[in-house]
Amino acid sequence: VSLPAFSHSPFHVAMAGQAAKKLKATNQEYLRFFGSIFLGVTLGGFLLRYFVFTAGLQGWSLALFIVNTLAMLGPMALLYKAAEVGTDLSLQHSVAEYMQDMVYVGGVVGVVSLFTNWVFLIWLLIFLYILYLGWTRYVAPWIFARPPEEQLSEADRKRLEKKQRQGNRRPGFR
Repeated sequence: VSLPAFSHSPFHVAMAGQAAKKLKATNQEYLRFFGSIFLGVTLGGFLLRYFVFTAGLQGWSLALFIVNTLAMLGPMALLYKAAEVGTDLSLQHSVAEYMQDMVYVGGVVGVVSLFTNWVFLIWLLIFLYILYLGWTRYVAPWIFARPPEEQLSEADRKRLEKKQRQGNRRPGFR
């Protein structure tokens, strides 16, 4: 299949360049927004824990705060890498959308964790949901998939269809 001659004209190349620039600008807006959520929750949470809630930087509270920060840092790194490659971060139903959701959840957990550590159980629910998605989309279909049917030759297929037709006849009726 050959492409029309006009598809490589300077006009189309300029349009492709404009689309790439627009995508890059949109991705930069997304990254700026999610970066501000990450930095605000992490730095703000740390400073509030250090100066206001002094018990917040001890024991389990500190460990859970670090886990929450790391749980936000991973998706942020993936978002930056996806934007660097040229992926559209605004696509619906994409992996980037899951990563954005994880940053949102981490932000909410980081803010609410200033008042109670029980909110960190939300990450357990997220983990269970990821296991559920992994099971239903990948593992279960792979384990419980039907074995591939054998390829029948044309003659064998016709003979099998004829036997099925003959088997479906009722005696005494025509």
